[in-house]
Amino acid sequence: MLMKRLGYAQFVAQGGDLGAGVCTVMAKHAPPELLGIHTNFPGTIPSDIARALQCSDPPPSGLSADERRAYEQLTNLFTKKRAYAQMMATRPQTLYGLADSPVCLAAWLFDHGDGYGQPAAPITSAVLGRAINGYSAGDLTRGDVLDDFTLYWLTNTAISAARFYWELHLNLYNAANVSIPAAVSVFPGENYQAPRSWTERAYDKLIYYNQVDKGGTMRPGNSRNSFQKRFARASDRCGHRRRNWHFGKLDIVFANAGIAGRTPTGATDEAAAYAATKGGVVSMARAIAADFAPRNIRVNVVAPGATKTPIWKRGSRSAEQSAKLADLFSSTVPLGRWGEAEELAKAVLFLASEDSSYVNAVELVVDGGLTGAPFGAPMLRG
Repeated sequence: MLMKRLGYAQFVAQGGDLGAGVCTVMAKHAPPELLGIHTNFPGTIPSDIARALQCSDPPPSGLSADERRAYEQLTNLFTKKRAYAQMMATRPQTLYGLADSPVCLAAWLFDHGDGYGQPAAPITSAVLGRAINGYSAGDLTRGDVLDDFTLYWLTNTAISAARFYWELHLNLYNAANVSIPAAVSVFPGENYQAPRSWTERAYDKLIYYNQVDKGGTMRPGNSRNSFQKRFARASDRCGHRRRNWHFGKLDIVFANAGIAGRTPTGATDEAAAYAATKGGVVSMARAIAADFAPRNIRVNVVAPGATKTPIWKRGSRSAEQSAKLADLFSSTVPLGRWGEAEELAKAVLFLASEDSSYVNAVELVVDGGLTGAPFGAPMLRG
């Protein structure tokens, strides 16, 4: 539905880590617009192998060399590197240290049991500023890693993010059993290197299989261009020639909304602080737009004005009081009415579409002219 609303008649999907699970679900639904998928985190473990792993059995007899290596990697993963996931999946609310100490948060995010091995090795190399165990950081920097840590700390979302493991009911490792065209890239820094034999059983229409010489879960390929080329080759094999693919294309839209004054849910009494926060969002968006422009990522801001939303139905106002409030707001807007939520949604969709491909680092004010032409308001027309 999202892709249709964005105007894409056909598309392919790529995913790694959790995104691989999203791709699998999309492939199982198999909408006609989805030509195929590409994943760098394939789910390939056959059911008999999964049972053996669950019972901590030694590698079954008859495995090929690639299959035996994968079995040993998975054994190591499930016995030594998944404790963090089990804690978040069973008792996420007990991880209060993540909200209490930035050092605890950094330690938790930094090492999931990989130590100086893959897939965390490039992150370690980036932080220490040198290659660890021969694993280069690629284009990942120390600042990138600290930015990730800071996002969790400033927003205090580490524990709420951990709850996702509690709520997730999706196995990313077992055979995906996908029937639409699929392409798989296997990276050496992944949790395990999926053998071609398992991959062919899990993806009925495997059109592309490639073992890559570097990269992993967090950084698929040492450079984005190399990854895009692999994705392009896989897309070409979906039975359709590429039509002006825009790899790496992404749009970010911030909604800079709020009300200076009293509302049914509280009040913002300090108008100066309110204005400062709105200005801060615009400044932040412009700074991010400058940083992301070389990656063809546009960043814009939508600033809505008075809009009809359920918030105005909350509180103890009577119907008559609510009507008077609506009339008061409408009299301050040059167009003489409140905005509709659908109008804001269309503005956001415009900024996220190709129709605004040359629009970047702007604040789109959707307020009926209140900001740009305040003297056009009905109450000031005389």
